[in-house]
Amino acid sequence: MNRHRPYYCCWSLMVVLIIMNMMISTGQCTGRSQHLLTSSPLSSATSPFIGVQRPFGANSGPISPIVFQKYSLTPASSIVGTNVAPTEQLYNYVPAPKPSHSMLDATSTAAASLTALPIMTAFKSLSQQAAPATLMAAALTANSNVADIPVTYKFDLPDSFSGALEPNNLLAGATRMFEGQIIGPTSLAIHKDFIYAGTAGGAVWRGNLRTGNATRIAKINNDMCEKKSWDSSLCGRPLGVRVDGNGVLYFVDAYLGLHSIHFDQDDRVQLTPLLSVEQVGGKYMGHLVLDEGAGTNGGHMVYITIASAKRDLTQWTAMVIEPDTTGFVVQYDTGNGQYSIIWDKLWYPTSIEITDDRTALLVAEFSSRKVLKYYIKGTKKGASEIWVENLPGESDHLIRSADKTKETYWMPIVNARNQSKPNLLDFMSDKPYLRKELLDIYAKMGSRIEQLGQEYQNEQLERLGFQMKTSLQFYQQNVGNNYGLILELDANGNILGSLHSVAGVNSFISEALEGESDSPNERVLYIGSFGYPYILKLVIRKPAIDVASRLAVAAAAQAQTIVSLNDPAALRMVQRSSGYSAISNDSSPMTNIGMISPLLLQSLNGTAAASAAAIQMPQWSSIRHRY
Repeated sequence: MNRHRPYYCCWSLMVVLIIMNMMISTGQCTGRSQHLLTSSPLSSATSPFIGVQRPFGANSGPISPIVFQKYSLTPASSIVGTNVAPTEQLYNYVPAPKPSHSMLDATSTAAASLTALPIMTAFKSLSQQAAPATLMAAALTANSNVADIPVTYKFDLPDSFSGALEPNNLLAGATRMFEGQIIGPTSLAIHKDFIYAGTAGGAVWRGNLRTGNATRIAKINNDMCEKKSWDSSLCGRPLGVRVDGNGVLYFVDAYLGLHSIHFDQDDRVQLTPLLSVEQVGGKYMGHLVLDEGAGTNGGHMVYITIASAKRDLTQWTAMVIEPDTTGFVVQYDTGNGQYSIIWDKLWYPTSIEITDDRTALLVAEFSSRKVLKYYIKGTKKGASEIWVENLPGESDHLIRSADKTKETYWMPIVNARNQSKPNLLDFMSDKPYLRKELLDIYAKMGSRIEQLGQEYQNEQLERLGFQMKTSLQFYQQNVGNNYGLILELDANGNILGSLHSVAGVNSFISEALEGESDSPNERVLYIGSFGYPYILKLVIRKPAIDVASRLAVAAAAQAQTIVSLNDPAALRMVQRSSGYSAISNDSSPMTNIGMISPLLLQSLNGTAAASAAAIQMPQWSSIRHRY
């Protein structure tokens, strides 16, 4: 019965849709005049923030000003809200003018003969016949059918959670910071005593790690955002945040593009738009990483993921249900404002990181559950390879750890699962037309319900319709789960260990950023989430694994015989005596985390039983950084 449930869902929705259409056609649903909220777009002359655009691939020549295609930014007349910094810059944006028919005609005409060409080839073909402003749009229009054709795919899951994925409850020991102040801290950055976060509502916040106070430092606002807060396209949504060695903050907004924030000596804020989403031909800007000093005249090279060339952030669930392969990576030089696309055809790239040797980028593909490695320097420049695949769920922000002795990375997993508990997404992976039909039904139903909400001025109906048409409701009810999981991986993509929240106390994690610890025996993680109204802080004690290993070797050398731990009671004692623990609210260590502690070895007094525990059970003792 359960395996037919998706089909019953489809037929039920279709019946409801037919009934509603019949009601409309018979006049039972009378359309009321809609209340349209519009704003007069600002001209480039009135906007103090004008983007710069070079022809695609150009290395020199004059820079021609171009108004941001999505929004024009203007200083707001006043600063409103609580916890607002006196030096904050608040900006109001309004929709920019839609492209003229002549521009659309030029784009369509230029793209008409390029439907079979890949994006990069389309750019080269268009460079001689179209104006710079139409290059990206035409090339992507030519490839617009990429995400419309249902595809069959299969990405394997781990057989079980074992070895480095052995379940524990460490993640449940995290404490909350800035609760009720910082809402939806998707991405984090730390500089000195401050932590920065891109949050819901289009704001960037700064939290003081010493005092626990948080202040909003910048906000891109829209009057309609307050009325329809569930629609991020009205509010803006900073998704990636980085800070350089000088304390300059860089962030990407899903809709408004790349910005920088400078602080002067009086801690006053200067917000500067650098690159819009439309300039590079995207719809959804996702994440960034800095290669400091690699740009022109000592500037930075910024690498940015464009999650999709077809869909924006409000459609992210549809991008997962029906994989969107139009993602790409943009290289932007802060020294001269030039940019170029260096890598395309990516499956919903949600994050980007750079390796320690600065020769390659690591890009996490959310939909394919893998991380790819792309070489930007050296003999392999331009080549790519799989860094890690078959992850136990969809991956979010991959971030370098703070470990100075070795290169490791933290990566949260969304909807953590294995082969024993696949979700509906896995079931539908080889059923492309079922996925397409579901998306179409939800889009039509949701659009009509949203329209009814607008006509009857009912916010709940309007919000329900929005969640349905964007497939968010379907995703939350049938795909998402609340299993919390963070992985640590080495420089080669091997999983070293994992942090779990089995009961879902802390889940839906988007980023884990490691900060400096006051103790050499502890590691501190600051954890962000797309929806939670706080930042999590997790303090974990470093395992004394090297000491344990040396003790085990010494014990084995001295032992006359090796005592087997076939005794279940002895086995349980080993499991209960794990030495890598989280510091929870009451400072009590959480056990059963899967590592032999020095305390256990001491309690066994260096006997053969200790060596047996260390030698015969490598899954607990020989894996470095096992949590």
